[in-house]
Amino acid sequence: MMNCTNPLSRWIQTALISVAFATPAPVGQSRTSAASSSQIVRTGETSENLSATPCRIVGVHAYIARGNDVDCWNLSSGDFLKRFSGLTEQVRAIAVTSDHRRVAAAGGRESDLGSFSLDNSIRIWDTESGSTIRVLPGERVDRAFDDRPVQEYVGHIDLIHTLLFDPDNTQLLSAAKDGSARLWDVETGASLQVFDGVSSRLGVVSFNSDGSQIMGLSLDSISIWRTETGELTRRIVRADSEATFECATFSPSGSRVLFIASNGVLEIQDVLTETSVLRLKDAPGRLTQAAFTRDGIGLYTASTDGNIRLICVKTGVESKTLSHPGPVRRFEINSDATRCLSVWSDPSMPNSIKTIGCTLWNLNTGQAVVEITEPREVRRIVGFTPDGESILCLDEAHRPGTLRSSRTGEVTRLYEHH
Repeated sequence: MMNCTNPLSRWIQTALISVAFATPAPVGQSRTSAASSSQIVRTGETSENLSATPCRIVGVHAYIARGNDVDCWNLSSGDFLKRFSGLTEQVRAIAVTSDHRRVAAAGGRESDLGSFSLDNSIRIWDTESGSTIRVLPGERVDRAFDDRPVQEYVGHIDLIHTLLFDPDNTQLLSAAKDGSARLWDVETGASLQVFDGVSSRLGVVSFNSDGSQIMGLSLDSISIWRTETGELTRRIVRADSEATFECATFSPSGSRVLFIASNGVLEIQDVLTETSVLRLKDAPGRLTQAAFTRDGIGLYTASTDGNIRLICVKTGVESKTLSHPGPVRRFEINSDATRCLSVWSDPSMPNSIKTIGCTLWNLNTGQAVVEITEPREVRRIVGFTPDGESILCLDEAHRPGTLRSSRTGEVTRLYEHH
């Protein structure tokens, strides 16, 4: 993370976590790289996994950022399959279609002033041939101004940090540090919609579960648009002028939206009626993440007080607590909702040597299965594989390193690379 002089940029960069989770599908089936019922939207840059390295898993294939390229690996055989090249900067975001036919990526670079991009384009490859099929925006378009032909740049003007294909794999959603989000036609490359915040820059966006709605989050508002028309259907503004929105997510049905504000308030609202379904305030510690259970009747929250809590949406009553040695930074729940991976830090240690740990939990018993406290390994954990049975960890060269059983926490496979 870098230090910025711009207040918004600094706030974005120092957000505690930036994570978007997709509900995995069974082994051999595709996982929609667009929104799932549990996708989290944050006003910072997002990562699809626990690791800082951009990585997407679809079926048994892992697409991992390595420098300016995206490498594809078969996690079942351990074979390296293909390298997707062409970006001029380090890969910052990856998206893969649910049918495994297209992969998209965008890049950026780091400097003493922070992360930025001189390219700002998105490259889309065919997964079978490995060839580039489109670059977005990649060109300037002709426009008429005062009866004179001019060229207008259509695309982002700063580093792209979020890429998501819609469930139909026909559209691509992108968000960048320029504060805007764009919806693209994958086949034609046309820019279909541009989404912005109200008085502050738009952070991160996502689709709802069926792709019919798009949610965008800024410091002072949460906006919901119709994907097909770009029509703004709902805008939630902050009730406290001193507070800012930190994260939001659709319910599994898409009928409700959950959000957390910096003043500690967690609220669930009905998208259509705009009524409040649940409102929690004065929570212990600072809430860092929240996600619906798969059936939408429960809610997991994480806090700086070191606890993950399971709360009933209807009553607001807490039914389960997972306690950690320090503040919980992020968590992920596997596909059958029986295991949870959580990343936490030890506040008693100086920042320079702060301990970062990862705990695997059995959600049926509420007991910890295994605790990983080697910082280098924790930082390389991607998360659960699509079948929910294993945990993928990368090696130092950004390749598949190990698989751990989500049942026992033991290493079940060590990938060897020659």
